[in-house]
Amino acid sequence: WDGEWAGYADLGYSAASGNSETKHLVAAFGVEYQIAPWTHSLDLNALNAEDSGTTTSERYQAEAKSKYALTDISYAFGDVIHEQDEFGGVRERTSETIGYGRTLFDTETHKLIGELGIGARQSELQDGTEENEAIVRAGLDYHRPLSESASFDQSLLIEAGDSNTYVESVSALKLSIVGNLFAKLGYVIKYNDTVPAGIENTDTYSNVNLSYEF
Repeated sequence: WDGEWAGYADLGYSAASGNSETKHLVAAFGVEYQIAPWTHSLDLNALNAEDSGTTTSERYQAEAKSKYALTDISYAFGDVIHEQDEFGGVRERTSETIGYGRTLFDTETHKLIGELGIGARQSELQDGTEENEAIVRAGLDYHRPLSESASFDQSLLIEAGDSNTYVESVSALKLSIVGNLFAKLGYVIKYNDTVPAGIENTDTYSNVNLSYEF
């Protein structure tokens, strides 16, 4: 345990549209442990809302990822993501991927990291249909400092298989309040190109969070 630890904890308010029209609380927690050449991370997210005792939105996601540095700008990775969404197009999804990541550019004003990988995915749709397939994964992570107290982050994840293509876009504006306390404004888009009849392909979430980093 001689490596470096870092993490965050978020608590905030979210408004959803798509397969559910609700307003609710959202919580997130993440931790990262780095001991060269390895970096291990765990991210947990939960979103839940009730209206007059009836659950109107419920989503949980967990991601465990390990990266092995190959050079100063490239790495190999292994990633497992599990998501459960009672109101989205896909009720439950687990994906396991391995791949290669690289810093495409890193300047004082911009940083962009790209990833490409392959793996497998197990899904259950809202109508009970189960899908097991091989997937290709592509991802981008963009970071832009706006000032000494503000920054913008954008991530894009694409998982493409024969049965379904899943796209997730996360935009976040982070504003420093005091010390390690920040305000985060976020917008999340989740898209599945194959969903059961009567289910929308796209869900969106707007978040306003307080975040503590350690």
